Amino acid sequence: MPKLTIIVPVFNEAKTFPKMMEMLYEKKIPSVEKEIIIVESNSTDGTREAVLKYKGRSEVKIILEDKPKGKGAAVRKGLAHATGDFVLIQDGDLEYDLDDYDKLLAPLISGEAAFVLGSRHLKGWKMRHFETAPFTSFMMNVGHVFFATLLNVLCGVNLKDPFTMYKVFRRDSLDGLTFKANRFDFDFELVIKLLRKGYVPREIPISYKSRSFSEGKKISIVWDPLSWIVALFRFRFGRLYEKNPQNNDSRKRIYALLFAATLIFAGGSILYMTLVARSSDAPNARLYPASGLGAGGVTFDNVVLSKNLIEHKIFSRNTEPPFEPDTWRTPGYPVFVAAFYAVTNSFYPVVIAQIFTLFLTAVLIFKMAETLMSNKWALLTSLLYIILPTTLLTTSALFNENLFVFVFVSALYIFFFSEFKNFYLKWALTGFLLAISAYIRPASFYILFFFVPAYFIFYLKRAEISRQQFVSMGLLILVFAATLFPWYARNKRVADTWTFTSTSSYVLFRQNAAQFYQSMTGEDTVTARKSFLKLAGIPGESVPRDTEYSAEMKKFAIKFILSHPFKYAVFHISTFIPFFTSSGANEYSRFVHDLLPDFDPKPEPSLLQAIHPFSLPTLIIVIRNHGWTLVENFFWLFVTIFAFLGLWFSTNKRLMRMFWAMILYFAVVTGPIAHARYRIPVEPLLLISAFGSASVLWSKYGDYVKRKLRISNAH
Repeated sequence: MPKLTIIVPVFNEAKTFPKMMEMLYEKKIPSVEKEIIIVESNSTDGTREAVLKYKGRSEVKIILEDKPKGKGAAVRKGLAHATGDFVLIQDGDLEYDLDDYDKLLAPLISGEAAFVLGSRHLKGWKMRHFETAPFTSFMMNVGHVFFATLLNVLCGVNLKDPFTMYKVFRRDSLDGLTFKANRFDFDFELVIKLLRKGYVPREIPISYKSRSFSEGKKISIVWDPLSWIVALFRFRFGRLYEKNPQNNDSRKRIYALLFAATLIFAGGSILYMTLVARSSDAPNARLYPASGLGAGGVTFDNVVLSKNLIEHKIFSRNTEPPFEPDTWRTPGYPVFVAAFYAVTNSFYPVVIAQIFTLFLTAVLIFKMAETLMSNKWALLTSLLYIILPTTLLTTSALFNENLFVFVFVSALYIFFFSEFKNFYLKWALTGFLLAISAYIRPASFYILFFFVPAYFIFYLKRAEISRQQFVSMGLLILVFAATLFPWYARNKRVADTWTFTSTSSYVLFRQNAAQFYQSMTGEDTVTARKSFLKLAGIPGESVPRDTEYSAEMKKFAIKFILSHPFKYAVFHISTFIPFFTSSGANEYSRFVHDLLPDFDPKPEPSLLQAIHPFSLPTLIIVIRNHGWTLVENFFWLFVTIFAFLGLWFSTNKRLMRMFWAMILYFAVVTGPIAHARYRIPVEPLLLISAFGSASVLWSKYGDYVKRKLRISNAH
């Protein structure tokens, strides 16, 4: 059962506190445990005596201050003693209705939100009505609109009532934060810091009956507004985690743990592969940290491309003269490799550097995850990413994915989680990094076709759509296109074709269309590709990789696919299964075996081939040869299910929708060639989404599960 901590700061509220406290003590919230923390600030009107009547009562904690230091100081003291899953702030007056608790808590209990504001302004801006002081109430209403607008502009949100007393939030959302405000500027500090941490509140209309100064309102009409202006800029532009030794020590320990895990597992994997390669007399072993076989072929290309860049000043995959310009690969990762080769004349420093890029990626994953879950869950998410077989494989050899994931996750972090003060710079930098990721791995080339519509449809609220958003998105697209243009121009110059890479035509023809043709004819893979080449009128026994027939292959592939649109859609979607469930351990094992002599590279049957159509003998072979990798198949199945549940059970459903837009983009682009290596770009998103929903579900049903387990153990 979740626990709600209600913090009640009181000072000179003798007229209203007894009635409010009686109502609060008797208040029942279905399926929620209650904890009331009263912070009394040495009142002079008998309030302390009224508070002490509740001393020793169940559910009630009393904290007595020696002197009044302000509402903010009292709330901060209450937060230090809070033990609930959720926190609600309740003043000692009767301006707010306690019956609103249920609807304020509902989004937190269901996991739909982590931060809720009880808004007094959703029905209009004139919320204060002082019958004896109409001008004062008018000025306070105007002042509220002014300060709310200023906060919205500075923080990039659209809140109606950020200064309401009814602020309800998950206690773990405060992890790492230190509060300083003592008076009513605490309202600004709490909201701004949670916004900066990534928690955008849900506003829910509440009942409100304003009281005048003659009835006990304590705001200073001069000094408090001045302190609010200072607070707005101080907490918006000050360091979020400044001067918090305990938090700094905690983060240092977390980052040290992530670094140690990266060093142990990634470094251990590199050492293991090195020992295998050094002890093997296979020709392929001499190429490590590259490989010339199977999926490792891309690593060999990266070696050749980087060496040619340094030694012959040309981007070419030819291993001997003449060195012809290459349009198949893109230069992002080869340039990264070439920088190390130019200095050290070795490729080993690259995989050492990849240990550090993996560590930085793990840190970014942690920082993204902690906005959706507690630090413990976020740390578990990051550690799990580090030890994934696909992560270790792409860190231990010259695969593009290690650098790609770092750049791609950096772009997402900057766009959704960073605190960039310059709105347009944030969008421009995101566009630049997404373009760089396409240079590293062209699979992200078309990502804006998913990213842009998803942002406006699934992420932004209607009230948040503005001219600034459209201008910024236009800037992102412009920077993305401008960053890619030089390589277009280069390919036009060397191959007389406006293309970013000839890979797209090759993949569309060979993997999508030809494999679809194979599924229709029932021919084996090699025969089907030859037949499809003949059908398309393309000469040769294998699909060409250069640009000579790119236009014809692309045109014919699209024509063939569109001639059977429904059948192809079913065929393409069916390939999502291996994308989400295939085993990275199997690919890691295959890469290692490629370094050994006398290894038979003939592909073994997969789990999917054993199940569809079902074949018991094939299934037995799969279990015998790769039984241990089936564990990972089911692990990714459960990760995918929980990630999908994140669309409903998450503290930030809008972010989950954006994550899924990008996950589906890579699933769609990968298509029929789906396997674990093609899932790598979105594995951080899948893990964050899955663990985010799991943490919400655990906070909601964890006590029930533990109670059931205790009962079963007792029997």
